Amino acid sequence: MEHDREIMHLRDYLLVLRKRRWLIASIFIVVVLLAGLFTVTMQPVYEGETILSIEPDEANVVSIEEVFTVDASNTEYYQTQYNIISSRSIARRVIKELNLDESEEFFPKPGSSLVAQTARWLKETIGELKGAIMAMFKPPSSGGEGLSPEEARMQQAVAIFATRLSVEPVRNSRLVQITFEAHDPALAKQITDTIAQEYINHSMEMRLSTIQDAIAWLNKRIAKERVKVENAESRFQAFKDQHSIISDFSANIEQVKANQLADLRAKIVDAETEMIEARTRYQQTKSLMDQGQPLDSIPAVLENQLILTIKQKEVELRNRLSELSRTYGPNHPQIRSVNAELATLESRMRTEATKIMESLQNRYQLVKSRYDSLVASLQEQEKQALGLNKLAAEYNTLKSDAEGAREIFNMLVQRFKEASVSEDMPTVNIHVVDAAQVPTDPVRPKTFIYMAVAAIFGLGLGLGVAFLLEYLDNTLKTPSDVKRWLAAPFLGVIPFQRGVTSNSPGMLASVIDPKSLASEAYRSLRTNVLFSLADQEPRVFQVTSAGPGEGKTLTAINLAVTMAQNGSKTVIVDCDLRRPMVHKTLGVHRQRGVSNILANPKEDIESMILETDVPNLYVVPAGPIPPNPSELLGGKRMQELLDHLNPMFDKIIVDTPPVTAVTDASLIAGKVEGVVMVVRAFATSREVVRTGLDILRKLNAKILGVVLNGVKLEKEGYYYYQYYYYYYASDGEGGRKRRRRKTQEGAASA
Repeated sequence: MEHDREIMHLRDYLLVLRKRRWLIASIFIVVVLLAGLFTVTMQPVYEGETILSIEPDEANVVSIEEVFTVDASNTEYYQTQYNIISSRSIARRVIKELNLDESEEFFPKPGSSLVAQTARWLKETIGELKGAIMAMFKPPSSGGEGLSPEEARMQQAVAIFATRLSVEPVRNSRLVQITFEAHDPALAKQITDTIAQEYINHSMEMRLSTIQDAIAWLNKRIAKERVKVENAESRFQAFKDQHSIISDFSANIEQVKANQLADLRAKIVDAETEMIEARTRYQQTKSLMDQGQPLDSIPAVLENQLILTIKQKEVELRNRLSELSRTYGPNHPQIRSVNAELATLESRMRTEATKIMESLQNRYQLVKSRYDSLVASLQEQEKQALGLNKLAAEYNTLKSDAEGAREIFNMLVQRFKEASVSEDMPTVNIHVVDAAQVPTDPVRPKTFIYMAVAAIFGLGLGLGVAFLLEYLDNTLKTPSDVKRWLAAPFLGVIPFQRGVTSNSPGMLASVIDPKSLASEAYRSLRTNVLFSLADQEPRVFQVTSAGPGEGKTLTAINLAVTMAQNGSKTVIVDCDLRRPMVHKTLGVHRQRGVSNILANPKEDIESMILETDVPNLYVVPAGPIPPNPSELLGGKRMQELLDHLNPMFDKIIVDTPPVTAVTDASLIAGKVEGVVMVVRAFATSREVVRTGLDILRKLNAKILGVVLNGVKLEKEGYYYYQYYYYYYASDGEGGRKRRRRKTQEGAASA
């Protein structure tokens, strides 16, 4: 709801523009005039322009330039060159070359005219004030102390020079545009050319300085490297003499040693296999024989040729024994002879088996001895190879140190020779593409652009100030403001009446000029008040305001007059016991009145009711000003007064003090049927009125509505004419009727 009330429509903006039109026009005219004056009095400024080409480094005649050149194709390089051109160093060189520190271009002589003296005085005053302000917030610095007048003047010239110089790269190229502004066109051209030349000279000097620094550094480094070469070669030769090394260590020697070690390791593997096999056969044979196993079950025994022969002989004897046993007995000589031969063969077999076992043992011992010999030989060879590797490593290290030192020394000597040649032929990669020309047309002032910008700025500033003032203006001005900010019914607008106040006896528009716009406004207000309640017309209501000076007394009196003129017997009760004004406006005395009635219950009320010159209009004046108005108005006697007047009059209007000033109006609000709030347009802030309404609402007072008083209709244009001419009363004259109709049609079309 609040958001909806804050929405501004196009009509509101147009009203703001119409209301502030003179302010907008004044600001616009002042800005344009100032811009025109500035343009006319501005000294013409000319601009000299030179275009340089900054190319990558040219082909190197000698390779020493690789030592100090940089990559001229990257962005950082070009940005650095732009900063060098606009540096203080180049500025100083140009200033010294052209004696610009003595030129009137930078240090013009002070003018003798009044305008020049005034401008100089203002400039000096502003400078002193600025210096004083900066000194308050910045600690004192000794950086500028002790400068000679020449150096101080040079620093000032450099600062001026920097403000006039512009260095801009040409897009998508290696070109750079140098421009300088001056009041003298010939000097602008001369300074621009000098900047380019001094920049080229500076680049050549820097390059030459770099070469000279490189030569000096190479001299020192060559001397150090010569000592290193001599020391490295001496250590290498001493090592060769110590170890009697004639030829260089080669990779073949290391390869031979590696092959020898590989062969030994292969032989050791074979010997180890053979040793394990011999040990296994020996241990297996010995174990079987120790266990008493038959000799023909032992593999090593059966493999022996002699054993096989004996075994075959034994088989033959046993076959023979078997044949003889079928014929002879066990003691037969032949059987005994065969048994004896078998025993002999058994003995021989055992003897031969013993020899076989001893042979296996001997073979095992032999193979083991060979294995141990190969292992010892491998260890010796490895020891020799390790020593040789260490010797070769140390040899190669010393040799590498000597060769590296010699190589660095030779390279430095070569660089030194190249640098010496480069010193005699320095080159530069900067060239002037377009030299500066004497400018014929000034770059400033651009009259048309300046005036167009001033017009736009002046109009924008005027509109901004107008809407800013409107934003800061929180007063109530239009009926829509009442509805938007106060959330209260709007009863009507009372036009501004010049010279008419509540202190003006008899100056009532409703009486002296019934056909006036103000009279019609009061009659419109009367109608709106009578219809403010849905069920019935209010008979007893209060007229008040949020603050003093709103015109509530004059409004209350004119409202009472219009009601009396409408045929209603009306009485206005002046309850403003602090600053009563009703009696002055109506031309009656206030010796006795409300204060007497409220202070004395026995006082005759009817004797206090005075008749006015307006038919059907009566008044109860305030009476003497009491010391305690709030206590009197808040008592029961006030209600008795209203109850006494109620049957006597058709309408009772109570004039009370402002709501926010004192509590008098709040005390009466609960005793009447409604309250009319009078607000002076363009004067009273909405916060004050809203506060007054909130006070009344907290007392459950019925707010009949709000009246905007003192509105200057011509200030608001067609809107108020449209609103009020609709109610304008015709006197029967055709001219006035036609004017009213014409105004309505014009407002409607607008």
